Amino acid sequence: MTMMISLDTGDPAEIRRVLDWGFPLDKITSNPTSLSAFMKRVGGTVYDAAMELRDETKGIPISIEALGTTHYDTNLDSSIFVREAEIIDGWGKDFVVKLPAVQQGFDAAAQIDFVPINFTLVFSQHQGFLTGDYGGTYSSPFVGRYDDKLAALGLDRTGMDLADEIVRNFRSLEFATKVLVASVRNTGHIELASLMGAHAITMPFGIFRDLQDKVDWIKELREKTRPYEPQKPRQPSCSGKFDEDKIRDYERELLHDGIKKFLQDAQRARYSII
Repeated sequence: MTMMISLDTGDPAEIRRVLDWGFPLDKITSNPTSLSAFMKRVGGTVYDAAMELRDETKGIPISIEALGTTHYDTNLDSSIFVREAEIIDGWGKDFVVKLPAVQQGFDAAAQIDFVPINFTLVFSQHQGFLTGDYGGTYSSPFVGRYDDKLAALGLDRTGMDLADEIVRNFRSLEFATKVLVASVRNTGHIELASLMGAHAITMPFGIFRDLQDKVDWIKELREKTRPYEPQKPRQPSCSGKFDEDKIRDYERELLHDGIKKFLQDAQRARYSII
């Protein structure tokens, strides 16, 4: 197993350009913000946008985010997440369902363990543990947003510290969940992801554009990174419960702000799965 390289986008033209530059692409991640931007420009539905992404990717996994609400509010509902996940899964084998790492997302995952799941908006060790406990296919710590928040607070902790802790915990617990380092901002994040043995790293189009002269470096890093390979199959116990008291105040703020932003961006473009 090598470290997967992923592009975070909702625009098929960006996929074409990254491939034309010679970068390896093993995965695509999208979110309501990136897909909504594409939808506002060209029209259509989330399904239409997802099909255009699939046409460019030739069978690699594409993460599509569920909202958990039909009214774009923060009163998330696990039953809506389940319905959305089943719809996305019905689009074809190339799709992975993104669920936020909150209790409604975990409750939904417990009901759809046959669906590949990318738990997103991970900002704490507590969330990270639950993404493995509930059998996520991927766990996505948002390292760039974490860095921004802690720098503003003057704290000497980083998003890569969090990602490394999650990787170490998964290795010791033999979770089958893969750590996908998200919200990447710079080459330091990429190097550290490799050093810690992350399974995947997803980067926005701008990072790939800035690294056009480092395609060989990315390829070499990808090939030499050896993430841990759990011996146990995916066997979610779904035994834990999400408890906001177990996460730091700034981690809670990051989580709530992330959910609000995705819902606001989704509403502007009428992003809807159901």
